[in-house]
Amino acid sequence: MEKIISIFKQRELLTMVKWIFQTFLRNYSMSFAWLNILLCLLVTSSCKRTQNISFQLELSNNKSVITLTWNRVDLSKFNHYKVCRSNQPIPNQIEAGSGVETLATFVNQNQIQYADSTSSLQGITYYRVFAIDHFGKQYASNEVTYESGVNLMEGQIARVINDVKHKQLYVFSDNYFQYGIYDYQQNSFQLVTTSNQLNYINLTVGEWQNKPVIFQVMPGSNELQISDAVSGDILQYRSLPDSLDGRCAYLNGILYIAEAYFPYNILCYDVNNETILNEFTCVIDRPCFTFSSDGKVMYIENYSSLASYSVTTPESPVLLSTQTSFSLGLGYYTIRSKADGSVIIVDNSRILFDKNLVELTTLPTPSVDMFLRGFSFSDDGNHLYAVQLGSKQSRQFVAYNAATLQKETEWAIPFSNTYYDYSLVTNQQATIVTFFYRNQKNYIAIYSFPLN
Repeated sequence: MEKIISIFKQRELLTMVKWIFQTFLRNYSMSFAWLNILLCLLVTSSCKRTQNISFQLELSNNKSVITLTWNRVDLSKFNHYKVCRSNQPIPNQIEAGSGVETLATFVNQNQIQYADSTSSLQGITYYRVFAIDHFGKQYASNEVTYESGVNLMEGQIARVINDVKHKQLYVFSDNYFQYGIYDYQQNSFQLVTTSNQLNYINLTVGEWQNKPVIFQVMPGSNELQISDAVSGDILQYRSLPDSLDGRCAYLNGILYIAEAYFPYNILCYDVNNETILNEFTCVIDRPCFTFSSDGKVMYIENYSSLASYSVTTPESPVLLSTQTSFSLGLGYYTIRSKADGSVIIVDNSRILFDKNLVELTTLPTPSVDMFLRGFSFSDDGNHLYAVQLGSKQSRQFVAYNAATLQKETEWAIPFSNTYYDYSLVTNQQATIVTFFYRNQKNYIAIYSFPLN
């Protein structure tokens, strides 16, 4: 038996087959049962043998074409190479249905290069090449990645404002001398560099003289700065009568500006006529503003309280209700509303309210640690969409019934290392604009999902 094992370890497949049959012929008294045992051992040993191979993959690119190059694999039972691509990390062994795309297969063992176009790539793309032997065993190369696009802007993205009228997202970071404009009709991104410091906390986007502008209130002062939103150039400075906090919001020609000191009044300022229309005492200090999409309800929040105001008459907001029993935690990003302004959603607490802040329902407590962001309602208000982040940084785009908050369906989204998600939803299509931060650079990726 030791001789058999020694031969199995040292001989190649044909040599072992020859030895078995020679032995059988010399000693015809050997039973067929023993012959079957030897053949089974032969097959098992051959299938389980693992070759130690050197398999290194390299990536180079010239902006429009990625070139993958690998060394010739010294695999005695070589069958083919398989070149794979994915927007998720690729495991060492892949199975059918894994979502990994096969770009090409090569039966020529000396074929060691493949070119891929960058035109359709978004975000981070992962590549791996597999050498496959006659038994289907996979030998994986190292993994390489390609990051599409260029650095959008310096600093980390801190706030995104949706200019619904002009179909643009204004993207602000903690670099006060740059901001970006993503036009979601044209699917284009423009970087604006300005000499003016723009603090994302103390500004909003609106309209003046029939053009999009940025209103910025200098905190602790009475100065209002108006800049051209497209170029970043300062158009005008204005003086206001009170010391201002800096937080502000724009709706239909009215700029709502929080004062800096108790009792934290809010000014209703007509930007076209340069007049203060009203001043009212806000029940919440240091507020962040959000409006319903129909412009009839204004929601004011800070990190622990929420209030709703009717702004049917913009210059005279009427308090509807307040809530102080939960922690919002995010500011600026926490509220979305239905088209009729009657329902909102709060991120961290996941509570659905009517416009009087009467609780309607809550999202079910998740079985794993996860949170939601990028909320949007569909045009008809029947569905709520959000980006869900799981405990392992997995990401899904989730659809909920807007009345019951029961999950209806979900889609997987690549790239777990994102910093900000913004969803733009119609009844036909949802678009997720994802800004992600990697290697100290900001990137943008756009994902679209048909909603039919």
